Amino acid sequence: MTDALTMTDAAVKSDANIQINHLPVNKIYADPEFNCRGEIAYIDVVDLARSIARDGLQQPIKVRPRRASDPQGYDFIIISGHRRHRAYQILKKDTIPCIVQDGLDEFKARTLNAIENLKRQDLNLMQEARTISHFVDAGWNRQQIADEVGMSTAWVQIRTQLIKMPKEIQLAAAAGEINQNQVRDLYAYRNNPEKQMDIVRKLKEQKERFEGKKTEIVVKRAKATNKKIRKRSEMFELIETIMSSYGPCLATRALAWASGEISDLELHESLKEACEKEGIAYTMPEWEEM
Repeated sequence: MTDALTMTDAAVKSDANIQINHLPVNKIYADPEFNCRGEIAYIDVVDLARSIARDGLQQPIKVRPRRASDPQGYDFIIISGHRRHRAYQILKKDTIPCIVQDGLDEFKARTLNAIENLKRQDLNLMQEARTISHFVDAGWNRQQIADEVGMSTAWVQIRTQLIKMPKEIQLAAAAGEINQNQVRDLYAYRNNPEKQMDIVRKLKEQKERFEGKKTEIVVKRAKATNKKIRKRSEMFELIETIMSSYGPCLATRALAWASGEISDLELHESLKEACEKEGIAYTMPEWEEM
């Protein structure tokens, strides 16, 4: 027997504000700055348009009434469904099924857009980062964001780090030239943008030359059998070597921790994530409240 659930007053009010209509396509504004996907190109939705032409629209888009501050010439603004709206433009349809939801502030509208887009699971890494940017701007912590969008705190951490990185790195993430593990390791060099860009350049060159295959790098060392406490510069050099030859891994995270670039919590989150991938149970340490 499940516990009885009761809708909140806010949920009841939200339902009361929902209407379903067939609205003119050309009277609906699709704001590329609002949408985490940015501008929707023809090539991005041609397959969706074919699917709609064959089977019809499976889910109405969500819109809100235009406000005085919105662009003129439109009656509604898209909350979610930018790709579906673009597909209807390609199909040259006059109207599109819409859920009209009034009474939403900008933050709530962006949250609805984020959650729906994340459910579709076809975003690139930078688009995923954009879905949570308004939470970051509002000062939410990782746990709050994770609970709101239904993702892990580790997932949120990487995308929060990407938001804070230089534009060139964000573009590389959007193009699939760097992955989320590489973003996490690049963040260790957040105080050294030139080093970040040098690593990104090498990763791009490796991807282009070997199509994702790992490069074999031979590092020569004088007195390679010597044992000593290493300097931070040596740790950074080894991180780069491992990233170039093997890729981001727990070893690079441990080196970043040893060099003071990430916290105990960040290291143990990485260790927990690695254990989960291998099916190994892992319990996070408990730290005293400061």
